[in-house]
Amino acid sequence: MYLRHGMLGMAELAEYARGRLRGRDLAEFLRQLTWREYFLRVLAQEGGRVLENLEPPKSAVRWSDELPGDVREGRIGLPCADAWVRHLVRDGWMHNHERLWFAAYLVHWRRVDWRAGYRFFREHLLDGDLASNALSWQWVAGTFSAKPYFMNQQNIEKYSAGRWCKGCTADCPFMGEYAELEHRLFGGPLPERP
Repeated sequence: MYLRHGMLGMAELAEYARGRLRGRDLAEFLRQLTWREYFLRVLAQEGGRVLENLEPPKSAVRWSDELPGDVREGRIGLPCADAWVRHLVRDGWMHNHERLWFAAYLVHWRRVDWRAGYRFFREHLLDGDLASNALSWQWVAGTFSAKPYFMNQQNIEKYSAGRWCKGCTADCPFMGEYAELEHRLFGGPLPERP
């Protein structure tokens, strides 16, 4: 939020982080700042085009233009996804991993156009800026990357310390190895198992 509204500059924040963080934490924080700077430069170059597909989608899918009501209301039926939506709407914020997971769920599992998710985030995120928001959604959708981003249940469990996965009884659409999920979501041949 402080970056978005210009209360802190990138160099100032990087300097502060270097004095407080170490190792992987520092590297990850600086990596995220670098992505933000990159997205700002793409916005400066492309302007309003960042609100349209910068590249053709990497998978042949049809997307719905509308955000489903169950998603907007956080009553999807998946404890993790419902928590992500409630957190966004209630607090105006989502952790970076949650943002990516939610975007992947919406675009790839629910087949909703990334622009509907972009608008939903713009409506609720306190720290959401045009460049980072639009281009991150496009990165997930595969319209500004070499391939679409998606995750599996193991990824969610690992990076959330099992917050939603332990004891979950939902029919989890994220279960499976990446190759299996890629086949399920985008088609193509399923790799042979050894």
